[in-house]
Amino acid sequence: MAELDPRYFSVQDGLNNIRAEAGLDSLDPVSQIIIERIGKAQADGVDLTVGDLSNAGLGSSVTVQGRLKQLVKWGWIKAKADPADRRRKRLYLTARAIRGGR
Repeated sequence: MAELDPRYFSVQDGLNNIRAEAGLDSLDPVSQIIIERIGKAQADGVDLTVGDLSNAGLGSSVTVQGRLKQLVKWGWIKAKADPADRRRKRLYLTARAIRGGR
């Protein structure tokens, strides 16, 4: 078996430190990825939907919806109805998520 490049561990340590500083280390990995993807999209001026996250391989629509429901309940994200189609929800980070979980 090939050995991993030591730089891999350095990068992973750096990412773990960033997640801890942002308050994401208390969340499971899928929730962290969801928050990171919503944050990146929001920074890029793009609205993400449940379908977008499901299509990105984060699980089935039902699985993603369940995780999002928890993240809304915990105050990490908010879901707003799309004005063009009220069945569709647009996802955004809350002030708590932007402040790093505080």
